[in-house]
Amino acid sequence: MLCQALPFLTTFGSLPASLAYFNFYRNWLVPSCPPEKLFYATALPFLVFYTLFAFVLYPLAPSLQNPSWLSWLPGVLPQGLHGLAAGVQHWVYSLFFVVGDLWGPVMITMAFW
Repeated sequence: MLCQALPFLTTFGSLPASLAYFNFYRNWLVPSCPPEKLFYATALPFLVFYTLFAFVLYPLAPSLQNPSWLSWLPGVLPQGLHGLAAGVQHWVYSLFFVVGDLWGPVMITMAFW
């Protein structure tokens, strides 16, 4: 059921996250970091998130997601939006997907800049 959420996560998660991250990069990281440390400053938020996910979010995912209070959501949405409901109900995994989807373009851009 979570695979139905992928188009919604790409459109409403990855695209805004990409725009926000590159805005953060341009307005905060570039002016505040010397060029030789910019790669590490760019990778650090990702590494912090992956560490937080591995040791906190993933082990606590069943209790954090608690889809029982969102069980009404698929019932009120049309059939085509059930993927959106699945993405909201499983927000921990959705967040991991969005950050993982952002990792590739950001790090490849930094590697060849």
